[in-house]
Amino acid sequence: MSASSEKKRRQNEREQGVEKRQLAQREAEEKAKKSKTNWTIGTVLVVLLLVVIFVLNSSLPYQMTAFSAGNETFNAAEMKYFYANAYNSMYSYLGWFGVDTSKSLADQECSMLPDGGSWQDYLRQQAQDSAKWMQAMYEEAQANGYTLSEDGQKSVEDSLASLAETAKNSNMSVKKYLKAVYGTGVTENMLKDLWSKSTLASEYAESVRNGFTYTDEELTKQYEDNIADYQTYDYLYYFVAAETEDTTDEAGETVSTVVEGGLEASKAAADEIAAAVKDADSFNEAVAAYAADAAPTAGTDALEANIGDTYREWVTDPARKAGDVTTVSSDSGTYVVMYQSTNDNHFPEYANVRHILIKTDDTDGDGTYSDTELAAARTRILELQTQWEAGERTEEAFAALAEEYSQDEGSNTNGGLYEDVTYGQMVAEFNDFCFDPARKPGDVGVVHGSTSSTPGSGYDGYHLIYFVSSEGRDYSLSLAENTLRSDAYSEWETATLEKYTTEVKSGMNLVKF
Repeated sequence: MSASSEKKRRQNEREQGVEKRQLAQREAEEKAKKSKTNWTIGTVLVVLLLVVIFVLNSSLPYQMTAFSAGNETFNAAEMKYFYANAYNSMYSYLGWFGVDTSKSLADQECSMLPDGGSWQDYLRQQAQDSAKWMQAMYEEAQANGYTLSEDGQKSVEDSLASLAETAKNSNMSVKKYLKAVYGTGVTENMLKDLWSKSTLASEYAESVRNGFTYTDEELTKQYEDNIADYQTYDYLYYFVAAETEDTTDEAGETVSTVVEGGLEASKAAADEIAAAVKDADSFNEAVAAYAADAAPTAGTDALEANIGDTYREWVTDPARKAGDVTTVSSDSGTYVVMYQSTNDNHFPEYANVRHILIKTDDTDGDGTYSDTELAAARTRILELQTQWEAGERTEEAFAALAEEYSQDEGSNTNGGLYEDVTYGQMVAEFNDFCFDPARKPGDVGVVHGSTSSTPGSGYDGYHLIYFVSSEGRDYSLSLAENTLRSDAYSEWETATLEKYTTEVKSGMNLVKF
């Protein structure tokens, strides 16, 4: 009713003799009715606002389906778990790609996506790939009657116990800790289910890989047909750079070019170094004489393709002999290269040894190991060798000495024993002793080993080693088998994953940090 109509109505009522008390009562009733209506609308709006706030701060939105793979759907909370794993695995590398982790990943372009997109898009894709792989392997395991092993079950239980302990140490409940790590929605029961499925998936995939078997004849052929992919070439090289000068190209950019006669000068210097080389020590001395603080680089390349293009053919020539030296020119200088050896991998797969370690002591506290300090450690290890040789000279006697004197905390409580040592597992000198082709059970020797020349950042010392035995087949066959198995498994995995379809759902929009 308009204001003019209301005024006219009241005037008519007065003219008709309506009492003022009645008019006042009617106005009061109309005001009350209008106030009740306004209160009801306001109450509904407040309730709706509270519901929205509750929903946004609860896990309900994260129950929305975000992704499907095979016969399973994953809600947003589950995909946040996979997203977090992808993020954590990439975190230490993100800076290399110019990613600012303090800012939204949705606003930062990712060069790793062929069709373009943000880092958030990339991590979501990684999360989807992980969920698909787990589900595919899980369904394949179920279809083939494969169940989680006792070790697998224990692994899941240990992970849950570790989760509880970590939360406790962080002064949080597990629920609050998971929210801090993954955000809203991820629960302990959810993790238990995902961990159980992923462990089963991994176990089944490994069983498939190990199920591919080959005869020794097949493995030998694989190795010999692809020998450059397996052999290791040890060599030293030093690059004598040609003198350069900065010039400006047609685009106005500053470029570095070799000066006239620069290549000839570098070749002459390289030839002078090569002429003085007879072994590794003289190589170092010749390089140091050419340039102060310079040193040759050691090359140990398991694949021929990894060796520098300029000198690859020379290094891998089967006619190479230890100590061979050459110079090889490039567009920017000249390499001096000395061949040392080729490792053809013809040695036992495993070695079993006992050892006694006497560490070098930085007695003067200067932060380095002096010749005197090294000599003291060597003298002590030789004393122990003499003590063993003066006794029964048995493995048991050696084990007793190791438990009494060895400073290797990893083995001095079990007679210094290391079993199933693989090639390259130990420091170079220790490794060379164990895998010497002439090695026989009962052989004893002393070697120096070091993981650092700086006290406190590794170890330095002398090992007295007792060779117990070798086990397994020729290592070359293991290398060939690993290649064939990996190739066969990759082919199977690719074909298997192709059978499983996926679909991204609306809940994926909630998957982010």
